[in-house]
Amino acid sequence: MKLSELKRLVNNYHRDDHYDDPEVVIQIKLPYSTVGGTPFVKVKNVYPGFDWDHGKFIIHASEPIIRKKKRSKK
Repeated sequence: MKLSELKRLVNNYHRDDHYDDPEVVIQIKLPYSTVGGTPFVKVKNVYPGFDWDHGKFIIHASEPIIRKKKRSKK
């Protein structure tokens, strides 16, 4: 996704009366089913990349998003 696409989507949703001022979150895909709302973490900040990250728009989560290794059965 390019930043221009994200901007267009945000502008479209923000004009819609059904969305007052929603929380911005990152969905977490889990390898199993859950009951209830979609698992997520909040977005803490966004910023353009620089140096080696030049040309990227970085979304910083409010907490680490990591994949845990499966436990080995003994």
